[in-house]
Amino acid sequence: MSKGKGPSIMELDDDDIDNMDFDLPDDTQLSPSQQSQLQSFQPPPGAPGFGGFPGQPSQADVAAIKEKTKKWTCIYPLYIDRTKPKRLGRKLPSHQCHQTPTAIYMLEALRLLSIPTVFEPTARHPADPFTFGRLKVQLRDPETRKPLNPEFKTRLQLLKKVAEMLDECERTMKERDPTVAVMAANSRSQISKEVVELAKTLEKEKEGVAQPVKKKDKKKKK
Repeated sequence: MSKGKGPSIMELDDDDIDNMDFDLPDDTQLSPSQQSQLQSFQPPPGAPGFGGFPGQPSQADVAAIKEKTKKWTCIYPLYIDRTKPKRLGRKLPSHQCHQTPTAIYMLEALRLLSIPTVFEPTARHPADPFTFGRLKVQLRDPETRKPLNPEFKTRLQLLKKVAEMLDECERTMKERDPTVAVMAANSRSQISKEVVELAKTLEKEKEGVAQPVKKKDKKKKK
């Protein structure tokens, strides 16, 4: 950054739409079994997760966590999803992104980077309602506002590193626990793909319906 200039817009981590919670349509919800799998996911020992609250946190614990982390930075799979356009919220150039990012593997990357993190398995970005999982990370000291890790002064710097680590994190997590692959797949709902395919099918059927031919009025010969 040159002297005399403030941070660029892309470097700012102000609260925005990404940090807000939204009620999404019921037809984008996970099935009970899928939701149970994601909510029961326990990060490996030493993972950031719900720090200080072993096992599934109580309602009081969740309230305490929300209060403690309300100013932390939000991260969604959307931010590093190569298949999503920037207008929907992708934060990095497509060549720096991942083809199928999932919050579970992103959590593992953050654990390896020792970034304080809270994993919210059923939260979603409003622009990407079919992908489940949100990560809230602490990048700065709450008192001094200085970066906790000089390597990651901004969300973009952290996102780039996480995207680079995803393939390796996915491989090692699957080796450690094969069921993780199922949970990761469930976090990327198939509903959106089914809707797209259905729309294409209906469009083809619509095009295939023969339009009624208007009969020309024949003038009677006198």
